[in-house]
Amino acid sequence: MPEISFEQIQYLSEHERERAPELCLTAIYLARDEKDFASLAKLGLYFGRVLDVRGNRDSDLGLMLECLQAAQNQGLGLEEAHILRWLGRAHYTRADYLKAMQLWAQCLDAAEAAGCDLSWTEAKLGICQIYDALDLHHSAIKIGQKAMQRALQIKDDWLSCRVALSLGVNYFRLGSYAEAEQSYRLSYDFAQRISHPEDIGAAHYRLAELLIAQNQLPQAEEELDKAATACEQAKDYWGLANVYGFNARIAHLKRELISAQQLLEIAIGYAYDCQSHHMLKRLYGMLAEVCQQNQDAPAALQALQQQQAHGAEIKTFDVSIIAEVLDDLSELQASPERLLVRLHNQLLPGLNIEQAILQQAIAHGLQIIKSDHCSFWHFHEQDKAFICLASSDPEQMHLVINDPEILLMFDKGLSIPAHLAQHHRACKSWLTQVFAEPPQSIFLQGIKAFNRIKGLLLFSQQHQARHWHIQDSHLANQLAMIVNTAMENLARQQDMKQIAELNNELEERVATRTAELEKAMHELMHQTQMQNLNTMLAGLAHEMNTPLGNALLANSSSLAEVQQLITAFHEQRLSKQSLATFLEQDLKSHELMERNIAKASSLIQQLKDLLSNSREPSIELFTLSEMLHSCQELFQAQLSQSEHSNLKFELQSPSQELRLISYRAIIEQCLQQLLENSLRHAFSANQQGKILLTALIEGPDLVLQVSDNGQGMSQSTQEQCFNPFFTTQFGKGSNGLGLYWVHQQCTSLLKGSISCQSSEQGSRFCIRLPLQEHQQ
Repeated sequence: MPEISFEQIQYLSEHERERAPELCLTAIYLARDEKDFASLAKLGLYFGRVLDVRGNRDSDLGLMLECLQAAQNQGLGLEEAHILRWLGRAHYTRADYLKAMQLWAQCLDAAEAAGCDLSWTEAKLGICQIYDALDLHHSAIKIGQKAMQRALQIKDDWLSCRVALSLGVNYFRLGSYAEAEQSYRLSYDFAQRISHPEDIGAAHYRLAELLIAQNQLPQAEEELDKAATACEQAKDYWGLANVYGFNARIAHLKRELISAQQLLEIAIGYAYDCQSHHMLKRLYGMLAEVCQQNQDAPAALQALQQQQAHGAEIKTFDVSIIAEVLDDLSELQASPERLLVRLHNQLLPGLNIEQAILQQAIAHGLQIIKSDHCSFWHFHEQDKAFICLASSDPEQMHLVINDPEILLMFDKGLSIPAHLAQHHRACKSWLTQVFAEPPQSIFLQGIKAFNRIKGLLLFSQQHQARHWHIQDSHLANQLAMIVNTAMENLARQQDMKQIAELNNELEERVATRTAELEKAMHELMHQTQMQNLNTMLAGLAHEMNTPLGNALLANSSSLAEVQQLITAFHEQRLSKQSLATFLEQDLKSHELMERNIAKASSLIQQLKDLLSNSREPSIELFTLSEMLHSCQELFQAQLSQSEHSNLKFELQSPSQELRLISYRAIIEQCLQQLLENSLRHAFSANQQGKILLTALIEGPDLVLQVSDNGQGMSQSTQEQCFNPFFTTQFGKGSNGLGLYWVHQQCTSLLKGSISCQSSEQGSRFCIRLPLQEHQQ
């Protein structure tokens, strides 16, 4: 991009912001026309910076997203992190906190991957500002202080300036005026050092706001004069809207209502320039109050209508949900899901001591399930007994429980919730032999591998009964899977270590130990086969566990309620109302059980259909073009009703008519499955892209291809994509049987082949059918 230099754009973005936007736009259009995606990604950094002052128009945000996509496609992690932080800032200024939070969460991940302290700190500052907007100022200060420490460490004066200003605002909101003034003056010092007029102006008008709150109006007016000069120099519309708004507040306090109204109208004009509905709502509210006191009823009514209109543009949200996710992102309070990820990352890479793995699992289990007690019990198959290997209660270590009834119950489902432990038949041995003081509620989560019980996790609630929810079952199951995987990895490491030692010995005595080497290789091949089988069984177990676990949980809840009803009946406390309530709840429980059992039955039937040829499809006579257009119409209808309506779909087929006699329904289903696979896995919601269905004749073969330009697959995913129960969308409704079914039909029934090729530019599935088998 020789016509416009990056140095020139960078200089203007830092010192002459009014000239920078048009130059950035010109450079972006030029890079786009030349398909210079690396330059397009880099330009996104500067464009985001000037937009923060100029305002965030929809067209500008669209260009920023284009720059982001270029950075992601080119693998430019540093540029991706920078663009994400500016996009988050843009949505924050529009009061779209949910979107801002999502973008800043992505920014944190991208910044950590790229080692970018600047973007990481900017994202933390953004989270701090959302806390401020939600009036959670104590949390905002905690995150702001962390961001300030990092900003000072990386010696970035501009970032330090912004963090100090944000801290001052939150101190001001809490009424800590001394700390607020100290932060504002620190921000001013940094702004002066780097000669940033918009940040100098921000420090001045924030000091003015502080002085207004202390009724020091002459001093506040002096600060606002300085702020106006700096903001006009920087063409900072946001800053000018604040300056005139604070001047209007001073005029209002002085009872100069005409002047206050005029100042507010100027402030509103600047607020429109920076597209801030939040500020417009606040300014129109002030204007309505001023007009009402000035007895200008029509103007007051019009201002109130505008205030309501801009308030409607601000996205509504559940503060408690956003605050919970914010606490997770800022690591003030980690969510159960983040704790599971953290445990997974700690256990899988390298803990090589069994006791260390289990103690980590117990410590995390207490936080994830939020229970009073957690312990891990290993199942000794020979003795049919459970042995405690790790516990939050040291006195339980090495206890042995022989409970055959638990094994029978685990055959029906691995989750056993006992809301009232003393009334649950599975808890008798555990209550009497494990606990000095029996707990009120118990939850048992079994651990299986190769269809054999490996152990269980025990959770308990001591002093009050607890109703174990489906979410508890899901989290406990995930925890059990992580522990089991870590233990298997440990065993595998030990096996590999033994193999390594054996290989070293074999190098010295190759001639005499050939037989032992062949045996070791045979065992290794057997282990690989067993691992593949384990993957299939684990996938089936996962898909079956959820509906059966739900049904078991509903049944357990119903049993507990029946027990309570029987007790109330014997104690003559049973009322008509309580009986009606029980019947209503019991009906819901049975409906839940019926739905989940039906879901499990459907999955079993689907698996049976895949593994059997009992229902032979019929052979039909049809034309290739007719079949392809049928697929096109069906997929276009599905596309228009999905969250991927921005995707384009194209069909390319041979010009000559080709008549086939084959299994038309099976071929259509295979193509439809491949199209749905691209839709589900290659693109995120509302992402632009293209899916192409192509038919062509290559030598003796009919070739059907489904290709896309979405996110590609890793090498590992390509190698496993046709395996049963393999899916990259774990827990999101995908059972991993679709591509396995397509592979089975193509290679057996259709007597052809299917292959997959993928890269960062997209994926392509290719079905080859021999024409001699399918042509009339």
